[in-house]
Amino acid sequence: MNKFCSMLVLLSLFSFSLGCSDPAKEMRINEEYPDWPELKALQSDEILMPIGTAVGFGDIETAKAELKNPEFKLALDAFESSQLPSGYDSEERSAAKEKAVKQFREAIQLAESNGSNDAVKEAFEEGSAALRVVAAPK
Repeated sequence: MNKFCSMLVLLSLFSFSLGCSDPAKEMRINEEYPDWPELKALQSDEILMPIGTAVGFGDIETAKAELKNPEFKLALDAFESSQLPSGYDSEERSAAKEKAVKQFREAIQLAESNGSNDAVKEAFEEGSAALRVVAAPK
């Protein structure tokens, strides 16, 4: 667990250093992002960040443990059953949402069955990429 905490601190410092560059470049101020509770819950620091951090640092065993977290499953269930907000309900986003859910569920299944580290990483990364499409600005 100490290794995981160290990774979180390093990621936080890295994220902070990115945020200190040019805020206009980092934050697309004039763009509108989709905003709904189920997306926010899934993307929260408590749910998705620990998994992404572990995968990013190659600590797939920790990622597997975090994928088994019941809170992640609940957030994913809520996200899956939610509707895309008005104005963001395109076919592309809808397909990306379905792919994100499918890939995250595959990652969960692989973690629960002690699947290969490469397969867990690939499923999670594909789910994350699809989620970025869902969460992209207009």
